[in-house]
Amino acid sequence: MMLKKCLVIGMLCLLCACAAALAHGVEKTGVLVDARSADSLLKNPSQVADHSVSTSLGNKESGYGIIVKGEFHKFDDRGNKQALLLLKTTKKTRNLIVRVEGHFKDGGVKVHAIETVESLPER
Repeated sequence: MMLKKCLVIGMLCLLCACAAALAHGVEKTGVLVDARSADSLLKNPSQVADHSVSTSLGNKESGYGIIVKGEFHKFDDRGNKQALLLLKTTKKTRNLIVRVEGHFKDGGVKVHAIETVESLPER
């Protein structure tokens, strides 16, 4: 009987730990770009770092996302609002690097938080 209780408690702890991990999502760091420019930038990776904040602001109706290791991850509505605020308030003119916390799935991101960072992580 005691072993059964220990197993049940252990399983509940494991379930809680998994739920907590899923609630926070994943963090990825990449360059913030507008969705309209993403395909062109993916075809020309050397141009990603040169992508301008003004171009992204001009294409706000297309939405936003980040390019990470040659893949574009499109933001949900919440992420688009946060990205637009960052673009409007940054002092940078190009290569806006951000860390995104959220749930990444099928090329999209359900964004929890976005913050600017100085550089991409070491590979």
